[in-house]
Amino acid sequence: MGSRVVTRTQSRTRINGLGTDFTDDYYDRIKDESSLVAYFPLNVDNGGRVLDSHGGRVGTIGGDASIGSASVPYGDNAMTFDGTNDWVDIPYSAALNPAAITVEMWVKRGADSGGIERLFDNCAGNKGFRLGINASDVFHIISGDGSSLSESTTGGAATVGEWNHIAGVQTGTTATLYVNGVQVGTASDGYSANTSAGIRIGALLDGSQDFTGSIAHVAIYNAALSQAKINRHYSAFADAVLQLAPVGYWRLHEASGASTAVDLSGNGNDGTHTSVTRLDEAGALTDDPSGSTGYDGSADYTTVSYDAAFATAELTAMCFMRMDSSHTGTGICFHCSESTYTEGWTLWFNSSDQINARIGSDLYLHPSGSTEEQWYFVAMTHDGTTKKVYIDGVEVDSADVAVGTLNSAGDLHIGAGEGAALKHKGNVQEATYFDKALTADEISRLHSIATSGIRPLRGVA
Repeated sequence: MGSRVVTRTQSRTRINGLGTDFTDDYYDRIKDESSLVAYFPLNVDNGGRVLDSHGGRVGTIGGDASIGSASVPYGDNAMTFDGTNDWVDIPYSAALNPAAITVEMWVKRGADSGGIERLFDNCAGNKGFRLGINASDVFHIISGDGSSLSESTTGGAATVGEWNHIAGVQTGTTATLYVNGVQVGTASDGYSANTSAGIRIGALLDGSQDFTGSIAHVAIYNAALSQAKINRHYSAFADAVLQLAPVGYWRLHEASGASTAVDLSGNGNDGTHTSVTRLDEAGALTDDPSGSTGYDGSADYTTVSYDAAFATAELTAMCFMRMDSSHTGTGICFHCSESTYTEGWTLWFNSSDQINARIGSDLYLHPSGSTEEQWYFVAMTHDGTTKKVYIDGVEVDSADVAVGTLNSAGDLHIGAGEGAALKHKGNVQEATYFDKALTADEISRLHSIATSGIRPLRGVA
């Protein structure tokens, strides 16, 4: 998919008589969350102060922390910390210390200090919540239950020079850590909100464990956000997909070692990986480091148990798909049918490297071969009468097709067909099923978002 030039628009708001710029495409994504209590973009120095664009609070910049151009995802500037006595302080507020809390931020590590580095701290009296990087160079959560502070859970490599979206969630009894939308750790752990101390970003409240690098888009919520909501904030593409209400949505970006393909639609149709080892490989989306799942074409595939929601006469089935350079034969990427392929729908590459799309007995065969190791965004819709096929957002086929009842018992497969046959050698990402036919404009917009990394404002059709 080709890259494109994107113009990022900015808005201006006034808080406590001070001006602050924030980027529409990120703040608009989170501002409608009812649990959002504060949002510090950390992109403007207002005379040594940083501003809460959502709740009107004012923080203080400490030491040599400074605003600089950092090519932050969904923005231009970020707060930079040099690892020596730099931080941002936010005064205590009970609203920033709820019984259940989620803290999100974008982080780029500048150097490895060799020790613990603190991203967020609001702990006092053995109560509170911390996000940071431990001495093993992975992100972690520390929780305080009133009697002690302990490392609740860890996960996700804190690689120098790479932007990562971090979300720490504490329900009061369970801590869960997400990196780039993927759950990387969870553990039962007690938590009590602190009742006196403010927040420090970039170091501990006592000034130790300084962070070296850049931080932006710090958001605090008074609820435990779901993985689907965290993905909406992290990924422009995921947000756009979820706005359209899919009945099944598998991003296929799980971390190495995962056995489950998480369904982010909210319908609980998680998939099971069988012999899948190629997890978190390079993905298709521009400005979004979400990974993909790779299949070796011999033994591995992903299965989602049958659900009647996957057997509707009106539907959209879509995914990003690519072939390995060593691809041979037919490889099915996304499929759901009963005992034969005419009783469902299928997206695949054939032995001539052509993209195929089938619904019922109707087969579309793309006239030219596809390029190995290149991503394609393939979508097939049926509105009850007409089937349409789209490749990279462009309609390539349309035909009236009577399908009757599709699939009354068959499982959904990714990376293989019915009975785990015709296994795919390559990658699949963002496999999605809707019980309605998306419009040409909606499919084109999804492809545009995937290739530009910028989403339309919420509510725009």
